[in-house]
Amino acid sequence: MNKQTTLDFKFVKILGEGSFSTVVLAFSVKTHIPYAIKIVEKSHVIKHNKIEATMREKDMYSMMSYELIVKLVCTFQDANNLYFVLNYCHGGDLYTLLNHHKLFTVDVAQFYLAELVLCMEYLRSTNILHR
Repeated sequence: MNKQTTLDFKFVKILGEGSFSTVVLAFSVKTHIPYAIKIVEKSHVIKHNKIEATMREKDMYSMMSYELIVKLVCTFQDANNLYFVLNYCHGGDLYTLLNHHKLFTVDVAQFYLAELVLCMEYLRSTNILHR
């Protein structure tokens, strides 16, 4: 993906919010492909001394290439924000899925646990530590 700006995307809705960022569903204006764009306020990063942690997060996303882990497509910035363009997972995350179903059957729980173990093995093999 070439150098991007906010004008290259149509921002549709908020998918989630954290203490340092907001994740928004956005579509590429050119291709109409959906993305999850993590928006991080620069002033918040600076105020809370999170510059190094934010750079590590970008580096970590860039290093990962595993089908069970969301992929970083590109990053860009403007005067106020940093943007992490990630592949959009149509089904949401495991937390959302569990909230929707309230309870997993044993078979479903075993399936997701096995996928989590595979992800952890991948992270360990690439020397990425997961808290």
